[in-house]
Amino acid sequence: MKLNRYVFILVNLILLVFSSCKSTEKNSANNAVQTLAQKTLGNRSGTIVVMKAESNEIIALATNQNPETLYSAGSLSYLPIVKFLLEEKSFSQDSKIVCNGSTEINGKKISCSAVAGHGNISLKDAFAKTCDVFFAENIHNLDSDSLLKTTEQFNFEISDKSWLLNQYNNAKTSPLEMAQMMASICKDDSNTGETLKDLLRYRVTNGNPQVPLKNDSVQIAGTVATAEVSEIKTSGKWNSWCVVYAPYNESVKEQIVVSVLIDANNDWEWYAPYAANIVMQGYFNNQSYEEAVIELGFSEKFEK
Repeated sequence: MKLNRYVFILVNLILLVFSSCKSTEKNSANNAVQTLAQKTLGNRSGTIVVMKAESNEIIALATNQNPETLYSAGSLSYLPIVKFLLEEKSFSQDSKIVCNGSTEINGKKISCSAVAGHGNISLKDAFAKTCDVFFAENIHNLDSDSLLKTTEQFNFEISDKSWLLNQYNNAKTSPLEMAQMMASICKDDSNTGETLKDLLRYRVTNGNPQVPLKNDSVQIAGTVATAEVSEIKTSGKWNSWCVVYAPYNESVKEQIVVSVLIDANNDWEWYAPYAANIVMQGYFNNQSYEEAVIELGFSEKFEK
């Protein structure tokens, strides 16, 4: 996995440099996207990757840290679990569990993101609303080796099988790898792939990130996550993730992926999904950072 990671990052950084020299017109367009990404990141500690979904070509990379660094992934790691469940013959998408805010698996208490619980919930809404109880209840009896293999194929590093019941502290990945993962989903035209895309769109329109990712000009699909960082014990210090693609309703030839990590060293403002939306708005409407922020109504929230 580490060799593949280094090769992937090296090749894409070379492509980024090479592509910027191919033509004046393309160079100008890429410079505009690069400026957009850099202004969106601002002085925050983090990374923004903008990638063409079909070719995996990086068209912008704004970062002030090592792009190879792995970060706690939080509920981003539910993506491979969803794929695994969709392909599990014994699992029905319509099956529901009752979430009362916590559950106990093998003597270990699993708390949900919703303290009061989500009530009666199925996969579609469990993914949209990050129901930790749903996933804990549905995966603990599955083949852990097969699930770990699927998770690693999605570019996550897992230190041990206890991740199945402790995903927030165990799964790690990088913004570059999450961009690559989402691009692979865009290119997946299997039944499972199409269902996963629909779930990613539903998460944006009906789930936790529907406010920061609301965009009237382009249909965005994807996911968000907050991840606890064991090294930082201060309350309110989490990694903020957002990995999205757009347009949801167009072919992969037209789609781009935006992967954002705002790390736990920043003051908490749940900025990753807002940042991803600003980049999408600017890219598809040929707008500057300032114009995109105004158009999306984010001016008061993120004054520079």
